[in-house]
Amino acid sequence: MDQMKAECPKSERFERSEIKCKSEKNPGKLTVIYDEGKICDYDQIKTNNRLPSKEKVKFKEESKQSISELERQKAQTKERDLEKQKTQVKKIKQEKKKVLTNEKGSDVKYRLASAMGVCMKTAPVESITVREITDCCGVSRQTFYRNFLDKYDLINWYFDKLLAKSFDQMGKGRTITESLILKFDYIREERHFFTAAFRNDDQNNLREHDFDMIFAFYRNLIKEKTGAFPTREMDEILEMYCWAQIYRTVKWVLGGMKMSSKELAQMMVNAMPQPIEKLFRELNILE
Repeated sequence: MDQMKAECPKSERFERSEIKCKSEKNPGKLTVIYDEGKICDYDQIKTNNRLPSKEKVKFKEESKQSISELERQKAQTKERDLEKQKTQVKKIKQEKKKVLTNEKGSDVKYRLASAMGVCMKTAPVESITVREITDCCGVSRQTFYRNFLDKYDLINWYFDKLLAKSFDQMGKGRTITESLILKFDYIREERHFFTAAFRNDDQNNLREHDFDMIFAFYRNLIKEKTGAFPTREMDEILEMYCWAQIYRTVKWVLGGMKMSSKELAQMMVNAMPQPIEKLFRELNILE
């Protein structure tokens, strides 16, 4: 008995006559306590036929209760998972129905883009087929290929539209910080497309397009406030700053957008080169 007691860790010393499963190391093995609180391994006791009859009865009862509790917990977990899957399927069906019931006069390109967005919520871009896209929005494959070369051409086209709209949002801001927050909020809303677009941008043409738009945005903003475009020196500084913004934006998107839009916008402002920061403060567009 003393030898068996020594083999049991102190953490498993319980009240008299309790039975408990051992931890993750051996969940199927049980420990029984009797004889003034001594801890013994049930399998060893059973082998030597030293377990008192009352303890045997209690062991069986407790074992049944433990198994029942585990089965109940498993059933509850399975039920929750099934309910979650049903909710997701129902949501996707509603989105597909919304795409299918679009107004007749709506642009077929936007219908295809919406369908692509629905498909991207359940599957990676590389596994999505043109047939799945067209079935989702109720158009033919011939219609798809009259508008786009392939699914990547569709992504690029819609990315261009989303990017333009994000800069429309940016233009509504009263300050640079507010403008950036509006842009990042919009990107977050369309995260599926932006993520897929940046991830599949092998030639970096989407990043270059993003650069062209943000560079033009800042230059036009300066012209609007001062009546003239930036000097050549300021243009070069602005160019470097815009590329840094794009790099950080892409990293944020592909990293799962863990940082909030406000935090990212503040980071962009904090990284602003001194000449640009000074100019923007003079123009009262930087807090």
